[in-house]
Amino acid sequence: MLFVVNPKSPIPNPISQIFIKFVLFNELMIMKKSGLLYLILYVVVFACPSCKKETDTFGPQISISKPYENQQFGVYDEISVVANICDDRKLASIDISIVDEEFITMMTTQTIYPENNCYDANISIRINDISIPTGDYYVLIRASDGVNETKKFQKIYITTLPKKLKYLIVVSKNAGQVNISKIDSTNTLILLKTLTTDYCGSAVSSTAQQFYIAGRYKGDVEVYSTIDWQLQWSIPCIISPPFPYFEAIDVHKKMLYVSYRGGKFEIYNEYGSIRAQKAIDNGNYALLFRPVGNYLVTYERSVSEMSKNLVVYYTPSYTVRLKYNLNYEISNIQSLSETEGLLFCNHLTNSPIKVVDIDGQTITDIATYNAYPINSVVHVFQKEYAFIAANSIFYYSYPDLNPFGFYNAANISHLAYDEINNFCYFSEDFHQVKKFSFPFANLQTIATMPDTIINILPVFNKD
Repeated sequence: MLFVVNPKSPIPNPISQIFIKFVLFNELMIMKKSGLLYLILYVVVFACPSCKKETDTFGPQISISKPYENQQFGVYDEISVVANICDDRKLASIDISIVDEEFITMMTTQTIYPENNCYDANISIRINDISIPTGDYYVLIRASDGVNETKKFQKIYITTLPKKLKYLIVVSKNAGQVNISKIDSTNTLILLKTLTTDYCGSAVSSTAQQFYIAGRYKGDVEVYSTIDWQLQWSIPCIISPPFPYFEAIDVHKKMLYVSYRGGKFEIYNEYGSIRAQKAIDNGNYALLFRPVGNYLVTYERSVSEMSKNLVVYYTPSYTVRLKYNLNYEISNIQSLSETEGLLFCNHLTNSPIKVVDIDGQTITDIATYNAYPINSVVHVFQKEYAFIAANSIFYYSYPDLNPFGFYNAANISHLAYDEINNFCYFSEDFHQVKKFSFPFANLQTIATMPDTIINILPVFNKD
């Protein structure tokens, strides 16, 4: 507060003069203190430029010595990566990986946390993925100083391994036992495993190098390595007589599809982790699975078999895209395109072939013929297929109206195909595995099993 004396005012008395002097003294001291505060603030803000934060505007510098541009590698080779990475201040992290032309990481990224602002990288990356396609790839080095990030690419070329047949798995049963055997390139029969279980289904993933087998009422789903035949993981069966627990299994792209009688299916990756779980409407259960583009197409039915449905799910949400009520059975589903599936069906005494168009939301008849029933279908090449019906093996090329038969015999089942060497394998008279050149039907070899054959599965070095 500051008092101002009006010159026309009466002269204050001595006490008033003392009071005014006291107030003026305090105001003067406050002003001096304020001035000192302003001076201090001026010194801190304007007179200390070293106190201002400097901006880091320069990212790390990367120099790659190895591999050289367009260097060629094959599966199981080691890619030697030699590089120098420096920053003017510090290096926070360095990531080294192999990416494809879409910049999708193909192998495990190696991450380094340097202690200094310069680092000499010298690592090896082994190409273990036998299914990797032949083509151009890049060594990607990504370096960060905590503020800025720098990427450097070096183009390389990777040649994949040629696909080849390793051996043939034959699954057979005798009373309460299931035998797993293999027939090697010399046509030698070797017993691999004997399991005490009932049988629901079996499958192979050549990419994952895994064999899958499932019981129905009491047998677990078990997953074995096709290299050393050690059990890798399993899904336990919950015994609930008189009802089965598992209804079907199938494998596509290293993913295991498991159908439960209780009205659900689950999808597992190669390590045994659940990737999806779906409860089916009305307690139906799935018998067939086929990925088609961004969809999963299934054939589902009720316990009474009165309700039959073809269901199309979106992936990965597994919400229903389409659902068709059917009056026929579906024996096999193949993928024709990103939005079309080929259906091999059985109806009364006929075997129709149909196409489901997901975008068009239609199921169209292609052909109907009297060879009945279809019980085994294999993909041969592009849109060409072989299948068994009425004790004959047929060849079908979509969109032809009719298939043609080229081999006839009694009790034919479990067709398998080696597209690398154009050989067909099938079981005949329950105990024989026959091999012939396709499609000329020139018989090559015969292997005889002591037990009843229930499946034949080729194992390749990759899918």
